[in-house]
Amino acid sequence: GSLSDRVVRFAGFRNLIRVSGIQRDGLLPLEKLATSGVEALVLPRTGGAPSLATAMLAHPVFRYVVERTPHVRIASRLWDCGTAYVAEAIEKLAALRRRLLDKRTR
Repeated sequence: GSLSDRVVRFAGFRNLIRVSGIQRDGLLPLEKLATSGVEALVLPRTGGAPSLATAMLAHPVFRYVVERTPHVRIASRLWDCGTAYVAEAIEKLAALRRRLLDKRTR
């Protein structure tokens, strides 16, 4: 029910956290991600000082999944609040969705 969940679904994806039954602000175990066969990933646009919020991005299992999974990086400012920037986040996700669909039809 979060804004990011709505953006992901509006762009045509299913949110693994949502379909796994994890409550809002819950954590998805890394093992679940690694074995889920996700179609795509949404990654934060990183930069600046390291934080606990981005620490998992350096985990070897997470890096393995990222290297093998189509993904898009979206800056948190685009979807942390319900501003007009949300449209840009949706477009970035929709573009990834179109690339995935185009790849399937070839």
